[in-house]
Amino acid sequence: ISFHIASISILNILRFDSLDSAGNLPKHLESLLEKSRRYVLPERRVRSCPRVVKGKPQKYPRKCQSIS
Repeated sequence: ISFHIASISILNILRFDSLDSAGNLPKHLESLLEKSRRYVLPERRVRSCPRVVKGKPQKYPRKCQSIS
């Protein structure tokens, strides 16, 4: 579900519909449930190149230990 759009819809109900009578609140909640079906996002595509965390570069070169 698109969180951004859903939160805006809920805030609009609380902000503007609170001026109406309390008896209309169930009707507004029912319309919100009907609208919420439109807020479902499609499945994500599969990435062609998966995300990876790059290694952090070293400030100084590593000291090589000789094998004797």
